Amino acid sequence: MRVMRIIVGILIGVVIGAALESLNIFFAFLLPPLFVLLPLAVLIGGCVGALVKGTKDARFLGETQNLEHLPAGAVEFIKRVLKKMRYRREVRQDVQAELTAHFEDELKDCTTDEQKQQKAQQLITNFGDLKLLAILLRRAKKRCRPLWRTIVARTF
Repeated sequence: MRVMRIIVGILIGVVIGAALESLNIFFAFLLPPLFVLLPLAVLIGGCVGALVKGTKDARFLGETQNLEHLPAGAVEFIKRVLKKMRYRREVRQDVQAELTAHFEDELKDCTTDEQKQQKAQQLITNFGDLKLLAILLRRAKKRCRPLWRTIVARTF
């Protein structure tokens, strides 16, 4: 997946470079010499793909580390909700951050690990049915879609 973004960037660069090279045949007096634009576009596409990969990885890195100090039952519950939710990765990351913050807020007053485990179990039972929770979270996140994405999703 990480390499995929770079490859997609390079492929986009190849397409743009080929289009510019074909324009270069007709408008040779406006553009640089032949076969200069294709490697340049491939290089720029690869760099853009690497930058997109780096920014997305850096953004999601911090959110997965927040689960380390939660009880094991809470971590397992959050992972199961995200798996049942079956939605885009960015949305699942947002839901994970929200659920983690909710558990952290409730567990901050607990002093021992045993109290944290009991409070986490109580929170999990208060959430109710796992499948229903995942469906409701997915439905809520679908309502938050931008208008253009809603139009595209309903069109195709």
